[in-house]
Amino acid sequence: MKKYFFIFTALICVLFQSCDTSVNQTNALDFENKINVGTVETPSIIGKWYYNSEDDRYYYQFISNGTVYYQYYQNIGAETSALNTFITKTGNWSYLNIEKNSFSISWDDSIACWYDIISEDNEKLAVKRREDGPVGLGLGDVTNLLKSAKTVVYTVDEEIKGLIGTWYYDETKNGKSIKFQVDGICYCKYYQNYGSGTFSNLNGWVTRKGVWHYSKENKLLSITMDSEISYYYDISDLSSTTVTLKLSSDSPAGTSIVYSANPLYK
Repeated sequence: MKKYFFIFTALICVLFQSCDTSVNQTNALDFENKINVGTVETPSIIGKWYYNSEDDRYYYQFISNGTVYYQYYQNIGAETSALNTFITKTGNWSYLNIEKNSFSISWDDSIACWYDIISEDNEKLAVKRREDGPVGLGLGDVTNLLKSAKTVVYTVDEEIKGLIGTWYYDETKNGKSIKFQVDGICYCKYYQNYGSGTFSNLNGWVTRKGVWHYSKENKLLSITMDSEISYYYDISDLSSTTVTLKLSSDSPAGTSIVYSANPLYK
């Protein structure tokens, strides 16, 4: 009889232990789900937020996988510099609590910074830097993340509107090319050839980014490719299919990867 009593008692203990483990697993899952989903009452930081109501190119974008993007305009002063362009910076973010009313944000070149979500209305999400956290760059001076901003519409002077698009250096419209965009960005695709020696593994087609600017005063097109100085060109014979970019006498000495004495073809 005692033998059966001990067996019965052991079964009861195993049953309670199993129930306790199940409860612990359920609680852990509930906690994880709260972290991932949050509550309806708490505003979500996930999404695209603007910090300049007049220009939708200035924004922060929080992705659900923990990545955050920050786009801003880099201006080093010289009007035609290829470094004057919009830069997109990448960082990381995460919530600091289950309620999702606090978050941390850090960048590749900065330690973290903590924020509290203060309020939300139809126009913005208000946030405040926490004084008890790390002193990283964070969102800078931004305290209001805007839900909308004016869309910037690029315009090109009528006299050079036909320049926009991709132009090829060969009449077959294959190989080397240069692409002019309405936002002042250009891309030159060319074959990089270091010969058949030690650096032959670097041979191949590459695309280099640059900026372009047209001056209505002197009718000159300036093109500045990455790692190059600015060169100036006279635009001639511009049509829907061909254009010639003649190096201006005002241009500095040297040669750009863009230059060609022959017409370009579209």
